[in-house]
Amino acid sequence: MRGLRNLHKFSFKTIITMVVFVASCVALLLMCSERASPPSVVQGQRVLYQMMGADNLSQLDFSTRYPDESPSDFVEFLDTEDAEPLWPPTTDHQWEGSDPVRIVDQSTNQLMRPENVDFVAFEVNPELGKQLVYIPDDESGEMRVESYDDPTARPTGVQVWYFPTNGREADLPVD
Repeated sequence: MRGLRNLHKFSFKTIITMVVFVASCVALLLMCSERASPPSVVQGQRVLYQMMGADNLSQLDFSTRYPDESPSDFVEFLDTEDAEPLWPPTTDHQWEGSDPVRIVDQSTNQLMRPENVDFVAFEVNPELGKQLVYIPDDESGEMRVESYDDPTARPTGVQVWYFPTNGREADLPVD
């Protein structure tokens, strides 16, 4: 009888240990997992993808001005007046829920830029709110795009695109 009582205590300790272990694992997974990007940030990703499109860049003689056509050249180009036609008009659309809605300027058939999302080169700006940070990698020919809902937190998503893009991708993979 005495042996059964000790076995019962051991089983209870084992169960408690397992519950604590499982709870710790779940908490760790939740802390390490990325949050989904808000719909306005997803719209911003689509806008940037469209802006990096080869067709859009050829209309602005990008390759004539920047013969290497590198991702860094694109970042430099975005800071010039010549790139102003690439920037679509903004929209103050209020995204509801978690499903992104594509807002398109009917006159140009371009995606509209969410006015509550900033586009920033190289590194996150802690003074801004929602933002897309584009980071060129000339060695790989890629542009890394990090999405931030909160600039003091980890990115809510990371996209890596070959530069230039086809610019007409209808459904980008979203983290």
